[in-house]
Amino acid sequence: MHANWRNDIYLTGGAWITRDHRGEVGMHARDALLPSPDRLSAEINCLLWVLRSLRDLRLEDVSVVIDFEVESRGSNKVAIEIAKSVLRDGRLQSYLALGGPSWLHDLIQTEVTFVNS
Repeated sequence: MHANWRNDIYLTGGAWITRDHRGEVGMHARDALLPSPDRLSAEINCLLWVLRSLRDLRLEDVSVVIDFEVESRGSNKVAIEIAKSVLRDGRLQSYLALGGPSWLHDLIQTEVTFVNS
């Protein structure tokens, strides 16, 4: 999951991606979320959107682990790039898709290789 927050005026770009134990992508989603007063609020709103999405998909056997550690710049690049694309490219249409986005295929494969090493 990643929330791309700029400031309290602009929409926040949100994205999430699921992976199995081998790092293979299951599905991903993106959305333009309402403006938030600060980064923490944007991240909480994004987390709530992810949880609602999983509930709407009726994924009842999902273990959700919330980790409030700071992620490294090298981790979660796919979700970060999807979230950035919401504001950068004006991709304001919400969507959910199986697999990963084709425009990030190389990055997805790099992350899969990292997970399996």
